[in-house]
Amino acid sequence: MGYGHRAIASTRLPMPDWQTALMDMDLHIELFPTRHPEAYRLRAWKHQNLGNHEEPEQDRRVAR
Repeated sequence: MGYGHRAIASTRLPMPDWQTALMDMDLHIELFPTRHPEAYRLRAWKHQNLGNHEEPEQDRRVAR
């Protein structure tokens, strides 16, 4: 669960570190793939902030 918490914290910095947040969320999802649909929504948000276009929609579909 620590990776998920750190991913969220990385986005709340004065200058958000979206890349680190995305890597941490990837690890969180890898360790807990079906436990937290909200993790997929958060990862989609991080992808959006990095300018990725296809990945957010894929994660939103999984989160449903």
